[in-house]
Amino acid sequence: MLKPSVRTKENIKTAVIVVLFLSAILLSSFLWGPGTLSNLKSSIDDMFGSDQEEYTPGIAQVLRPEQIVVRFDADLHTVVPFGEEGVWADCADQIKAFSLSENIGVEEIDPSQIHEVMGYRSVRVHFSYNMPFKDFCECYEISWSPAFDQIESMASLGYSSASPESLFVYDEANDRHYRLIAEKDYTEFEAVINDLEAGEYVPYYSAGTYFGVENQAVIPLSLSTALTEMEVGSEELNSSDAQVQRVAETFFGESFDFVRKITESRGAVIYMYGYSEKVLSIKPEGSLEYRESIPTENLEQTYAEALNTALQFVSAHGGWPEDLQPYLVQAKTIEQDRAIGYRFTFGMEMNGAPTYYASGSEPIQAEVFNGKVTYYCRDLAIPTERSLKAAAEASSWDAFPAVNMIAQNYEYLSDILIEAGALEFREENIPEDVFDQVATQIDRIQAGYFLEAGTEEMVPSWCLVMGDVKAWFSLYDAYPLGYQLQ
Repeated sequence: MLKPSVRTKENIKTAVIVVLFLSAILLSSFLWGPGTLSNLKSSIDDMFGSDQEEYTPGIAQVLRPEQIVVRFDADLHTVVPFGEEGVWADCADQIKAFSLSENIGVEEIDPSQIHEVMGYRSVRVHFSYNMPFKDFCECYEISWSPAFDQIESMASLGYSSASPESLFVYDEANDRHYRLIAEKDYTEFEAVINDLEAGEYVPYYSAGTYFGVENQAVIPLSLSTALTEMEVGSEELNSSDAQVQRVAETFFGESFDFVRKITESRGAVIYMYGYSEKVLSIKPEGSLEYRESIPTENLEQTYAEALNTALQFVSAHGGWPEDLQPYLVQAKTIEQDRAIGYRFTFGMEMNGAPTYYASGSEPIQAEVFNGKVTYYCRDLAIPTERSLKAAAEASSWDAFPAVNMIAQNYEYLSDILIEAGALEFREENIPEDVFDQVATQIDRIQAGYFLEAGTEEMVPSWCLVMGDVKAWFSLYDAYPLGYQLQ
């Protein structure tokens, strides 16, 4: 009879120890209640490792332009579809190529000069927020030049065939325009323009061409789209669901055993640690809000570092939804308790289009101070499997012409602008004057989804931006859906 080897004996001992350890955890869970039982999975993961890795989008994935406008000839333009990331990747490569010049100069120029030079074949990339120019360059591996030091931040960047050795930067926060000048043209922006012109594109013309006013904002002549109504639901967290506690534990970590739990009459669950040092509120419809005291340690972070902190925090506390693509909607520098931080607001792309909420909020928002997230709000609308399948099989439809939508709703728009203080009410104003004043203030128009208040349905819509005003209209019949004053 063969004797077991020393290695076999050791393996048996190890197996017995593991079984005894797991048995001890299970026994304690019955003695001490569900709070400890919920730690079983994490304990096993700590021992053997988890196969599920948290997905965190890269900074470059969420720093996406709100609009890329390409001008061909005369007043003919096109706008790159929101979900078409390849064109932006090509533009970023050309900016990187430009930065390889050994001698780059920077000069501040007048808005009239920008207006003139962008009247030629050109590309204009517009973001919905200002970002530090240095962080932008680091994110996209653009070589930094000492000449760039005078450019504090950036909201848009452009190229024009009228000055191919130059790039044009607009610092919206400080309302300054800059021209970056190389000794020659290092880019292939012309190839980007030519490729788009040779393919299928949606023609856009300026508001000035349509309405006879001074306005270079571009509007599509017509639009064919497959956007359909999408049935959505919440993340469905409720007080009876073990998932609530699992989510809560990710916020409090090892201190969860010292957390107080309060269940309100309407179903909301509040977890509180210490004297409100950390507070998590989870509502029955699936939204959550988390607050934490600002760390006293002064850990300065750059814009990019703070954004990365926010991205990783979301990954660890609820994660990023599989069927939606996140993008940065807004980024602001904020101040609280004498500390400087950042507020990042994220939107979600669905079926290649941006999504908007009637409440004026966005699906995810995070505030970062001293290297930590101190505020986190999450309220996602998740498309159902049935809606995703229907959207994938949907045929294209002609949208209600954007120009006609504006003409049909100009009185409604003028009332909103008056409320926002962007238009002065005068009884003697004739309709033609009111229409011209509305048309002059158009900044952008874009097709997307709009979540109506009190519904579980994302509706295809036109989003019209006029300064600090956003207004939404049904994409197929131009009926007003709502508006927001920023």
